[in-house]
Amino acid sequence: MVPKKNQIDPEDNFLNKCPLCGKRVDVEVAKVIKKRENSSILYLSCPHCNGAVFLAIVDDVFSTVSLGVATDFTVEDLVRFKNKKPISSDELLDLHLALKSKKKVIERSR
Repeated sequence: MVPKKNQIDPEDNFLNKCPLCGKRVDVEVAKVIKKRENSSILYLSCPHCNGAVFLAIVDDVFSTVSLGVATDFTVEDLVRFKNKKPISSDELLDLHLALKSKKKVIERSR
């Protein structure tokens, strides 16, 4: 099927190509992580380059907006982390101080 001018070719859908290597990917391999009325969160892994992308897609009356993020997470990681509570700034500061303290211990032992 040849698309008319200004018409989107369904065979050239952004989900049909790996954004990392550009090779054709079967849309059926995309896993839906979360779906709402006008938005979806998908996980797409490429069998050619073994890369993975986390996609957020929002549809409205006038357009479709997508944001893809390359990831080293597996689909299982995404499912496991999607409902976790965010790390607080206090927890992050505690981690920073703990790592800084360990670094001093390591440097002293050299």
